[in-house]
Amino acid sequence: MALVGIHDCTRLHEENERLKKRIQQLRVERTELERELAGFRERQRIEDILEGHVRKRTSMTQTEPCDLDGGHLGGGRRGKRASESEVVEKLLTMQQQARILYEKELKKGADHVQMITAQNGKILELQKELTKAERQVKQLENDKLKLKKQLSAVSDYRVQSLQRKIDALKEENANLRSELRGLDSDFFNEIEDIKFALDQAVRLNQRYEKCFQHLCSKYGIPLDSWQLGLRTDNAV
Repeated sequence: MALVGIHDCTRLHEENERLKKRIQQLRVERTELERELAGFRERQRIEDILEGHVRKRTSMTQTEPCDLDGGHLGGGRRGKRASESEVVEKLLTMQQQARILYEKELKKGADHVQMITAQNGKILELQKELTKAERQVKQLENDKLKLKKQLSAVSDYRVQSLQRKIDALKEENANLRSELRGLDSDFFNEIEDIKFALDQAVRLNQRYEKCFQHLCSKYGIPLDSWQLGLRTDNAV
């Protein structure tokens, strides 16, 4: 299993934090846009109420009864009706202006709705990326934990193996010491005596060979003939 680089974990953690901040920012922007859209709708409701009221007043003014001379009944009320007509005209003008403003605001609100929709799409996409990154981080953490357990198991196995070897060597050493203690104390002295006698025999043999070589050379006896005669005597 490949070792997980610490920089990969750090990079994913930083990416998660960035995505979380971006999602939070988009949510704030969406809330603000929804608040503005609600304000637009409330203003539209008020304007609709005002428009209905103006239409009602206009209808009432146009349907009042007239006298035979073509004028409205109640001559003392003509000034008041004229004043109301001016008010109605002003209200109609204001209503028209409000309608134009409303259409502009409505268009702006539609743009905001599209923006909210786009922001929601971005939020969903970022949430998917965040979920994917979190799964990757979790997988890396699990891999790290598994690797740690495997390394721990390998270390324990090596320690146990070395301990078994140490125990076997200790046991073998103890057996050798036990055998050593069981040997006769004079055994080593005898070995030393044998080694000394063997060394003396080798030296004496070397002196004998030099002496024979000297005699053979002095009396003209070939050394090979002497060695052949020596082997014949030994055979007899």
